[in-house]
Amino acid sequence: MSHLLTHLRRALPTPELLLTQDDRVGLNQRRTWSDVVAFEQLCATLESARRTEALQQAVDLYRGAFLEGFSLAGCPAFEEWALFEGERLQRLAMEALERLSDWHEKRG
Repeated sequence: MSHLLTHLRRALPTPELLLTQDDRVGLNQRRTWSDVVAFEQLCATLESARRTEALQQAVDLYRGAFLEGFSLAGCPAFEEWALFEGERLQRLAMEALERLSDWHEKRG
């Protein structure tokens, strides 16, 4: 496993992008941008002055199925996780669209 991590770190523009802890590997969110993280943060915006703008930005970020066209052959655990994560994100997008629709309807 450490050989694979070394290879992965060398392939990245900067090795600090990769974080490891015990048996987990992830991207350093302080040094990367993720559309999913941005989408979730925008959907969670509660400040009323920015709420509609944030929801519109979230909807604009949502471009379709999560990891569409990507799979890991022989890894059913990943496929199951990706399916559930995609469904969760789709629900968030539908909720954002519903809130935006309600806002626009109230304003005619």
